[in-house]
Amino acid sequence: MTSHGGDEFLKFQDSEELQSGREKSKRERNRRMASDNIIKERQVVVLCVSQCHSYGWSWCS
Repeated sequence: MTSHGGDEFLKFQDSEELQSGREKSKRERNRRMASDNIIKERQVVVLCVSQCHSYGWSWCS
């Protein structure tokens, strides 16, 4: 179903496509943020383990 008008009018199916594009963009952003968090957490673990080794604490490896 589309509305009448010309190119200047938003058609119903256009708004559905815009909505699905926003949802896809939101999912991609969430996935990217989750990946970034995993990378940051891993960097913290590596830093902590290296600090333990610098203190001679072998139990933390």
